[in-house]
Amino acid sequence: MLKMANKSNHHLVEVLCAFWFNPSSNIWDSTFFGKYYEIINGLGYTEKTEQKAVKVKFELKPEFDKTFATQEADEGNSKMIFRDSKNGYAIIMSANFLSFHKVAPYKNWELLMKEQVIPGMKAYEEIGLGKDIVQVQALYINQYEIGKNDKISDYFKFIPSVSDFGIGQESNLVFQSQYDLEPNLMQQIKMNSILDPAKDNKDVFLECSCFASAHMELKWEELAQSAHDQNNKVFKTITKE
Repeated sequence: MLKMANKSNHHLVEVLCAFWFNPSSNIWDSTFFGKYYEIINGLGYTEKTEQKAVKVKFELKPEFDKTFATQEADEGNSKMIFRDSKNGYAIIMSANFLSFHKVAPYKNWELLMKEQVIPGMKAYEEIGLGKDIVQVQALYINQYEIGKNDKISDYFKFIPSVSDFGIGQESNLVFQSQYDLEPNLMQQIKMNSILDPAKDNKDVFLECSCFASAHMELKWEELAQSAHDQNNKVFKTITKE
């Protein structure tokens, strides 16, 4: 039987909405961290952590990994993390990049937009940034616990059953796929399972992520909504519960 790692909203442990902007249209320097914090501090983001000397860079190409755990910043630029621990909110800011994160419990997309994304983007625009959007990402991170002898295929439609291959037992699984969808969407599905001997079960992690690229002068709100709607559709399609 599937055990819910998070008892609300299909085991979601984190949801994010991320934005990339054209570097040529946004003049960046590190003073924007302080300017942004002055505004969002009044919105409840009272904690901040700076990460310096990141020697990697953001790739706007959709085939690269952009999940929260592996996000990267422009070479030589710092990254600032702002937190509202009371509500489980976080904002990550770097040159030409802004992402909004909500950890469990997550209620719905509409509330995320109303309480986090819209006020956060408004503050971003107030300090003179956010011009010429390039790409928007919507990401769900899900965690499940299933019995050691349970088949992952009993819970997800796209996973083959061990019985298809003969007598045996599933030990671990790593799955990744990518789909380019017309006219401007790219969908990623990632899954891995880890056998936990201490709890005698398998932890299953599922990431559904959709990227919406700039298209036909669509506003950032429209790009974010299209990325979310496609992502939500895929998530509901591949899960059996």
